[in-house]
Amino acid sequence: AEGVHFYQNKQFDELFGEIGSDPPSSTYVNESIGREIFNTIMAGGEWSGEVEMYDKDKNIRHILLRAYSSKDEDGNVVLLVGSHSDITARKQTENELNRALEAKDALFRELQHRVKNSLTIIFSMISLKMNKTKNSEANELLKDIGTRVRALAELYELLYENNIYTNIRLDIYLEKVTAFITSMADNITIQMDFEETYSPFKDASTIGLILTELVTNAVKHAFPNNRSGTIEIFLKTDIEGIVLEVADNGIGLPEKFNTIKDSSIGFEMITSMVKQLDGTLEYDSNGKVIFTVFIPQ
Repeated sequence: AEGVHFYQNKQFDELFGEIGSDPPSSTYVNESIGREIFNTIMAGGEWSGEVEMYDKDKNIRHILLRAYSSKDEDGNVVLLVGSHSDITARKQTENELNRALEAKDALFRELQHRVKNSLTIIFSMISLKMNKTKNSEANELLKDIGTRVRALAELYELLYENNIYTNIRLDIYLEKVTAFITSMADNITIQMDFEETYSPFKDASTIGLILTELVTNAVKHAFPNNRSGTIEIFLKTDIEGIVLEVADNGIGLPEKFNTIKDSSIGFEMITSMVKQLDGTLEYDSNGKVIFTVFIPQ
C-alpha cells in the first residue's frame, strides 16, 4: 500500500532505523504476523500483543505492539499508528527465571524420588526384621514403625507420580494410607467417605500420620481375638477447615479413658500432631467409638 510516513520518534529510530514511508514486512520475524497486523488495522480494527521484530542490526527484539488506524469521513484510512515497547530485556529475564525454575523443579523431583526410595528400603528392612523376630512384643513394635514409614512413603510416591510441589489431594493420599493399614486385617470392613480435599504438603504428612495412628489403634484394640467389625472414616472440608473422623463398632474404650492421660505412644503422637496443626481432638464412646480431628485452614 502507498502512503506517507509522517513520524517516528528518536527511540524508534535508534531501535529500527529509518524505515521510510513503506515499512517492509520483513521487519517482523514472522512475516505472516506482519501481514495480519497490517490487514487488521487497514480494515479499521486494532491489533495488540507481543511480536518478534528485527532491529536495524538484524537482532531479534521482543516488542509489545499496539497498532490501529484512523479514517476520514469517507471511511478511507488516512493514518496508521503503531506504539512499540521494547520488552527484550524483560523477556530474557523471564526466560532465565523459567530455566532456573525448571532446574529447581528437576532437583526437587529427584529429591522426592530419593526420599521415596529411601522410605521404601527402610520399610523393606523393617519387614525383613519382623519375619526374623520371634518376640511378639518386638514384632508388634516393628509393625507399628513400619506402618508409619509406609504412610510417609505413600505421600512421597503420590508427590512424585503427580509432579506435585504445593497442595496435594488429601483424600487420595488418605485412601492409599487406609488401604495399606487395613490390608493386614481381613476381619475388618472399611467404609470411607472422603470429600475432595486439598492440603499443603507439610500438613498432609502430619494428617496422614494422625489417620495412621487412629486406624491402627482401632485395628489393634477395638477388635480383639480376630473379632469382625467395621471402621468408618470420613473426610470433610469447609471454609473453616478440615474434619477427619474415625469411627468403629468394636468393644469400646477402656473405662476412664482420656486421650491426654493415656500413656500409649500412639495417643501421645496423635495429641502432639494435632497440637502441631493447631487443631482439636474429640472423642465420643456412646455406641460407636468416634474420634474427630479438626484442622483449621
